[in-house]
Amino acid sequence: MSPTLDLLRATSWAAEKLLKARGNFRTILWSVEYSDGTREQIETECDAPLEATDGEVLDVLANEMAEDFRRDGVVRFACAFAATAHTIVTTLYRDPRRLQCDVVAIEAHDFETHLRAHREIIRSRGRVPVLGALSAIESAHDSRYARLLTCVTA
Repeated sequence: MSPTLDLLRATSWAAEKLLKARGNFRTILWSVEYSDGTREQIETECDAPLEATDGEVLDVLANEMAEDFRRDGVVRFACAFAATAHTIVTTLYRDPRRLQCDVVAIEAHDFETHLRAHREIIRSRGRVPVLGALSAIESAHDSRYARLLTCVTA
């Protein structure tokens, strides 16, 4: 298993423990690995003005994390954050239906590898929410976070 895939899986497990402990997922969980091989977990919160768009807030956060990564010598990282997954279901008998569900999105990046997966947040009445199984892992080259380590080497 590659170190970046291992970090994605470790962050998935940490996200599960965080959701179980708190009953919600309102922060971004970062798992970082430094050049000496040590790892650390960091949480960031959002305290942006109400008028700021999601894109503006995430761009500022990405820029701040890139600066921190450059300063601290991060060689790979993963992040987990609340998101909404959209799925289109098609059958021969019906028109396509668009479904959405709450998920924890998990990404992992190093200088060359960019991975993404998600876990559905399953809510049952009277119980603490839990995470479903890890989805298929796919490429995340299009992620806004994929460029953070590129910034580190610039």
